Amino acid sequence: MAKNLLLSFISTAFKIEEGEDEETNPGIYGKALAYWLSEHLNARSIAASEPAGEDFGWYIAIPSKPFTLYVACSNFDEVGHEWGVFAFAEGSFFACLFEKDQRKQAINALYQDIREILVASPEIKELKEELG
Repeated sequence: MAKNLLLSFISTAFKIEEGEDEETNPGIYGKALAYWLSEHLNARSIAASEPAGEDFGWYIAIPSKPFTLYVACSNFDEVGHEWGVFAFAEGSFFACLFEKDQRKQAINALYQDIREILVASPEIKELKEELG
């Protein structure tokens, strides 16, 4: 199984919209970050979907056969200055059994793109990496 990758950082660039957490759990934000990151991924010719809310935060789907890659964006504090970006893959059980599982390579490539986007942005401070 591919490892999950987390990038955390500080930024005041991603404003929390009133009622944003109605599509997630209370106090869970990341909509502005997810839209910003989706735009930057698409600019790199990575077919990132429009972000959607889920219990854990906001996510972007990136179709990649035979699995889908996801990028989850969420706040780590109450005021929206500490953020996390989490990359993971989902696929069918049979694709993992009968095909060479390439999720790890795909996640690593996506992780590198996201990291480069964050490093290049002057709004991002104190970027930290964690492999889980």
